[in-house]
Amino acid sequence: MTKKNNSFVSYVTIISIIFLIIFQIGCQESNNPVGVEDIVASKTETIIPLTGGIIEITTENVGIIQLIVPPMAVSDTERITIQVLNKYLSNPFSNNIIPTIRILPDGLRLDSLVTLKLVLNNPVSDTSKTILYYLMKPDLALPLKTRWVNKSEVIGEIYHFSDYGGAVPTEQEIQSQAGSLINQFSCDVWNWQSFSQFISAMLEYIELAQLLGYDDLAQQLINQLEQRIIDQVNSFLDQPIPEEPCGYYINTLLKYSEMVFTMVNNEALVERCQNRISEVLNRCYIRGEIEFDYDYSYSDANGTIHRSHSGFVPFYVNTLSEPHGQVNGNGTVEWTGEEHAGECVGTEVLTGNVTLTGELEIDNQGIAWLNVQITETYSGSVTVVCPGGSRVLPMNPPTTETNVRFLMEDGAYVINPPPTPMTGYFKWILHLQHLPGKAYCFEND
Repeated sequence: MTKKNNSFVSYVTIISIIFLIIFQIGCQESNNPVGVEDIVASKTETIIPLTGGIIEITTENVGIIQLIVPPMAVSDTERITIQVLNKYLSNPFSNNIIPTIRILPDGLRLDSLVTLKLVLNNPVSDTSKTILYYLMKPDLALPLKTRWVNKSEVIGEIYHFSDYGGAVPTEQEIQSQAGSLINQFSCDVWNWQSFSQFISAMLEYIELAQLLGYDDLAQQLINQLEQRIIDQVNSFLDQPIPEEPCGYYINTLLKYSEMVFTMVNNEALVERCQNRISEVLNRCYIRGEIEFDYDYSYSDANGTIHRSHSGFVPFYVNTLSEPHGQVNGNGTVEWTGEEHAGECVGTEVLTGNVTLTGELEIDNQGIAWLNVQITETYSGSVTVVCPGGSRVLPMNPPTTETNVRFLMEDGAYVINPPPTPMTGYFKWILHLQHLPGKAYCFEND
């Protein structure tokens, strides 16, 4: 394997969305200061992008609280704190089931959703009417998308850090909050996290309205929500594409497009999203080729065979969405060979369909490796010419799979010997054609 005169500063940025553009404009929420005397328990952990992490705290007034941060959910190393209060911060619900849980840094936006898991000391009686909520301001709360494992254990999804609680809202509170949210909520187009939280909250209120038999209200909210998505996404697409779109911009585009593809019946907007994604992805994925160079021979008392394979198979590495670092590629490789047995000569001509899969890996030294599984399926024929005539025979050798590990540098190569008793080599060469934000990943020695 060869190595150029480059040193890796950090290749983590490639997997964690390279050259992140941070926008500070966001949806406003009320500030609810609390004193030290209001905090029952607090725990802080340092979370890094590559690994994520879990913060867990247990209190008598709630139970077990877990914040599960997946890899790449934070764009920078963060000191994240869970605080459990001894009171309910002012909120629009009359029947709260847990005191306020505060997650800091307040307002921190996430690149992917984070899980808030609670195992309650006091089980709820009806999970279908119990919510976890994000407290946007004292008179407006957004229910989280939740999954109840049982009457004590609930899992909620959050998109940014703030104040959270749990409640059993009344019918009047559901109607009031749903109406207030759809009418009052506004969000900057760059803040997909808050808009996603809004979408989840509205879907929860719609589900509660349907559960209570308010079908007309539910349909009205569905129609209004669809229009809000259309307006928000069109406003985002009206913004100019930044010069470097391979960070926050593409992440925001993919999040908004997912909303359109799953919740909106608008062909023009769907096509607009698809066109924008194609335009931007071409500028953001790692792209390259693997060159195939096989040369091997076999001989015995009956004759000799000499074969060579050559070709280039393109691939890309997904650096933008989960699963980060996934390798995908396919193409063809040509196989030529010559057989000699007595007075007969055989000429082999085959074409191989090649599929590349695998992942980009960062080792514990911060060095990037490309782990690729190569699957080759060949078909063709051999033309045998003897003094008495010629024949064309089909050749369909079995599919092979080979695992190859490249140093993630242009020109790196791997050489394997062929199976015995053959002599020669199987060689693969890595060609990197496009590295988004390359200046941020390498520096010259």
